[in-house]
Amino acid sequence: MDVVEFVPSVEQYAFTFGGVAPVRRVVPGTALRLWSEDAFGGKLRSTSDKSSANVDLRFVNAQTGPFYVEGAEPGDALALHMVSIEPARDWGASAAIPFFGGLTSTDRTATLQDPLWASTSRVPSSRSVTGTTGRVRARRAARRSKVP
Repeated sequence: MDVVEFVPSVEQYAFTFGGVAPVRRVVPGTALRLWSEDAFGGKLRSTSDKSSANVDLRFVNAQTGPFYVEGAEPGDALALHMVSIEPARDWGASAAIPFFGGLTSTDRTATLQDPLWASTSRVPSSRSVTGTTGRVRARRAARRSKVP
């Protein structure tokens, strides 16, 4: 079995599902050893790092890939076997971001409470979300799912 290791540079991350050119072509049965960055691109390292000052919301939730599977056709079901998912660090960042997310008002959705203040906390990596997987369908529409 072929094993492809891919450690993307910052420029190689995708920040949308669909509409991104494949980073590599692989044949069915290829094992992929992939690396990625946290949702904030490593910009929140301590509780004194504020998301409002350090994070550009256009570039959050970096994704590694996509990979083009040789022979796959639109509508095919692809089996993806996760052998191991390991966090890059023993902690993860969690942040409240003013005017962003489901807990606060935004420029499109008004709620009754005042906007949240910017704050950052560190949580054990065992309590962090490890990411998402997805596949691009015909006409570059995309489906995704969270990985527990």
